[in-house]
Amino acid sequence: MIVASRSPAKVALVTMVIVVALIWTLFPLYYLFLTSVKSIRTIMERPPRLIVWPSFETYEHIFIKEQFYQFFVNSFIIASGSTILALIIGGTAAFAFSH
Repeated sequence: MIVASRSPAKVALVTMVIVVALIWTLFPLYYLFLTSVKSIRTIMERPPRLIVWPSFETYEHIFIKEQFYQFFVNSFIIASGSTILALIIGGTAAFAFSH
């Protein structure tokens, strides 16, 4: 059995590519969460801060003062219904194509 030796430069290059790809992928999610826990005044600051003290006022406003749960239930009903309908139509179409 032949084992290919990896040069340190190749390992470093692959590691750097993976780290850059992870930062490229995860930074937007971090910034999305960070913006969701900022206060309104902090969101509008220029340049934007990347480290802030979280404020959950917006979540409190959405979950307690607004009708979020009603909107969520409505969306869940529509999404479930359309999924079930697509499965029924797709299943019967697949059965028809297979015979």
